[in-house]
Amino acid sequence: MRSIKSIALLFFLMGFIGAAQAQLKPAKQVEGDPYKVHFYTLKNGLTLALTVNKSAPQIQTMIAVKAGSKHDPHDNTGLAHYLEHMLFKGTESFGTRSYGGEKPFLNRIEGLYKIYSESKDSAQRAMLYRYIDSVSYEASKVAIANEYDKMMQSLGATGTNAFTSTDQTVYINSIPTNQLEKWLKIEQDRFSHPVFRLFHTELEAVYEEKNISLDDDNDKAYDALMLGVFPTHPYGTQTTIGTIEHLKNPSLEKIHWFFDKYYKADNMALIMSGDFDPDSTYALVDKYLGKLPYSGVPIIDKLNNIPDSIDPMDYAGMDVETTVVGPNEEKVYLGFRTKGSASDDALLLYMTDMILANAQAGMLDINLNKAQKVQYAVCSPLRMKEYGMHYFMVQPKEGQSLTECRNLLLEELEKLKRGEFDENIMKAIVDNLRLDRAKNFDNNFTRCLDIMDAFTNGYDWEKFVDMPEKLEKLTKQDIIDFAKRTYIPKKRATVYKIVGQDTTIQKIPKPKITPIETNRDEQSFFVRRINEMPVSPIPAVFPDFKTAIQTTTYGSGKKAVNMEYVNNAETDYFTLYIRFDMGTNANPWLQHYADYIPYIATQSKTNEQISREFFTLACEFGFVANTENSYIYLKGLNKNFTQAYALLTEVFTNAKVEDQKWQNLVADILKSRQDAKTNKSTILRKALNSYARYGGKKNPFTNIVSQKDLQGAKAETIQKDINGLLSYAHNVWYYGPTPQETLATQINSLLQPEGKLKKAPKNKKYKAKGAKKPIIYFVPYDMVQAEVIWQHPIEKFGDDKIAAATVFNEYFGGGMYSLVFQTIRESKALAYSAYANITLPTEAGKPAFATAYVGTQADKLINAMKGMTQLMDSIPADRMMGEDAKEAVRKQIESERITGQSLLTQHNTAEKLGLEEPLSQWIYQNLQGVNYEALKTIQSQAYTNQTFAICLIASKENIDFDALKTFGKVKELSLEDIFGY
Repeated sequence: MRSIKSIALLFFLMGFIGAAQAQLKPAKQVEGDPYKVHFYTLKNGLTLALTVNKSAPQIQTMIAVKAGSKHDPHDNTGLAHYLEHMLFKGTESFGTRSYGGEKPFLNRIEGLYKIYSESKDSAQRAMLYRYIDSVSYEASKVAIANEYDKMMQSLGATGTNAFTSTDQTVYINSIPTNQLEKWLKIEQDRFSHPVFRLFHTELEAVYEEKNISLDDDNDKAYDALMLGVFPTHPYGTQTTIGTIEHLKNPSLEKIHWFFDKYYKADNMALIMSGDFDPDSTYALVDKYLGKLPYSGVPIIDKLNNIPDSIDPMDYAGMDVETTVVGPNEEKVYLGFRTKGSASDDALLLYMTDMILANAQAGMLDINLNKAQKVQYAVCSPLRMKEYGMHYFMVQPKEGQSLTECRNLLLEELEKLKRGEFDENIMKAIVDNLRLDRAKNFDNNFTRCLDIMDAFTNGYDWEKFVDMPEKLEKLTKQDIIDFAKRTYIPKKRATVYKIVGQDTTIQKIPKPKITPIETNRDEQSFFVRRINEMPVSPIPAVFPDFKTAIQTTTYGSGKKAVNMEYVNNAETDYFTLYIRFDMGTNANPWLQHYADYIPYIATQSKTNEQISREFFTLACEFGFVANTENSYIYLKGLNKNFTQAYALLTEVFTNAKVEDQKWQNLVADILKSRQDAKTNKSTILRKALNSYARYGGKKNPFTNIVSQKDLQGAKAETIQKDINGLLSYAHNVWYYGPTPQETLATQINSLLQPEGKLKKAPKNKKYKAKGAKKPIIYFVPYDMVQAEVIWQHPIEKFGDDKIAAATVFNEYFGGGMYSLVFQTIRESKALAYSAYANITLPTEAGKPAFATAYVGTQADKLINAMKGMTQLMDSIPADRMMGEDAKEAVRKQIESERITGQSLLTQHNTAEKLGLEEPLSQWIYQNLQGVNYEALKTIQSQAYTNQTFAICLIASKENIDFDALKTFGKVKELSLEDIFGY
């Protein structure tokens, strides 16, 4: 027992610390900051960054913690990521019916996991896991699963999520402005005393995440590259998810340790962008998050598992080379070590990266991509706190070796070292940076992300604000010197990604898990108090398209073109779209015209000149062909609009297509088609999904130009067709600061079609075909997981069903509080990813689609399919959940605003559906009529006992086909069947 004197001294010291903390630092702002960020430091050391954006009554929030996979102990990797998952499980106040009744179970579970992780005896581990599963089930009877997500839904929040990286863990929400105090109260409780409940089912979700990464060749190549570049540093030696061995031996005790060490207010920041008053918001944040515990001393970002004598920047890597094997197409990756984000080299890295590749006029863009020396080459900087990496990837052409690709890339780096680049591009890079900031000015998420990066990577905000001015001061010699000291063998790693079967993969096996109770109909006292907190209503505001969009016509008679115009009064950024009501369903050649545009020249300008001119103007252009429409686009700094539009007009009226470039492109197109057959996502979500939706080989995905026709096409024919695009009927969308009358005059003076505008050819109609009997379309693929998509068309889906379908999606299969997510993942631990939704028609008269998806381990496939089928067949008698979902949809719409360029896209969506008002307004006005019976009707029409076409991709050897046949007839398809070639 402490003496009275010691206790008195303790209180004295506490009082002294409290008095010292009471001196709050005033708001700090940086001169010239486009975001006008107010920086505060709360008394507990929490950083608060506020940037005001009044475009909508919403607030984007990010809670950033300076703790990531780099901070994991080397003998227990994955802790930061585990903890990210567990911070959604609730606290002593919510997520439970009675924490007092739950705590004994949780203590036993933690103790059992400690013994389990230390045991090496397989029989004992199996027995311990059965015991863990048994106790976890009893604990779940007291818990309330996903109550945090339920609260976010009740606030009308969107984008609820989190991510873990090397240096940080970040928690994300976008909330209506009037819900701020409720949200702060929840977050204060969430980060003060979290409870790591429902652990073993969430651990299974992390296992699934690991297996997903084992199926992703890009992930495997990235991990190998990081290890090659950082062989002695956690950036390379520790992956975010952790090793399989550590995943098999989790420690709740160490997760608690990680939270207690790093989740301190003085190691955290709250970043917000949106509609609020900074001073009153600061006071509100201080009221709640000012209560978060602090460390009292700076948290030293020192890595105890790295010997002090080793500096990775000086480590003689000697050009480390690694080979990664997998089913996807071949690629070669290169990585070079650089200094951290706070260093002066970070600016040099940005400028150098843009000189090399900017998607238009970089050295790789022009010398490799547009010169058609490789299939594709790209580079990107990876910014981290202690060190960085310059990342390169090259995809070979048909018959080209990875070594040749690597050497071509290294040749470009040698040119850089010799200064063989145009110094004028450096000014254009700065102009394009300013353009990017103008484009993102109203994007709350981007604002928060920029501030978060500065906070977690340890550089002052001035560095971000002053970046354009500092870049302007860099010289060509600065870049040459940086290149000479950076792109050298001792800082380089190379990864060759080749096609083959990876025999080294160790799948994490499925443990036997008793489905836990989710107690969806329960509600904690904390949640009831949150719901009772008063809020000021936000009125829904919708635009009147007739006044918000100005419509004018330029040209006359049969040359007339309608233009829809929206003014941008905030920035000097513009977008222009020239839109055609014809797509690849009308003419599949349109896709290949779009493919050729990056290589286009004119009769007076080379492709390189065009690329450099557009980049110098801080503008970009292109042509995009979708199935039912296509468009030419022009974007950039509006001050350069006249020059950019004149150049665009020259490109599309005086184009020059060179025969050799066309033939090279054809070879690349044919290789891309073969590469697509190795891509899991393309196989499932495009080829197989389209085959199932339209009932066979004839569908929009297979409506392509044949190899014979491609190889037989003449350059002059392609040239004539590209030059003739603007002779087809079209309309124009413009969003920017040029006055409407001035704009119409500029466009009319530059673009005058010779004759009347031709009528666009009609798009070929493809009718979705529902399966008459249950059928499973199966395509074998070398993978650890299995992925399933259910789908069927809902015919005669009228406007009257749109609101009910929107609420149903929110309730049934949308977010983390949806019935599908809670049942498939939370209760049964059958999948990492599971969702279901009704996809609304794209235009009047077209069907809606009922879809569902599960991505799971192959050994859990049958149980996962059973679980999803059971859910689709019967909606629980849960009347309040439908009301909660309806209320969430209402709040989300009330906090949205349709402004800027979205006015044009939303108007187009409404027109296609035959609506005069925005779709969101139609939904809002019809919410009142959405009741339990309406949801049951939607469920019945979309899911209950419906006949689905099921798409399945998995490794054939891992599938129990006898069990699979209980869901329908299994039809195995080849890649040729679904790709059509």
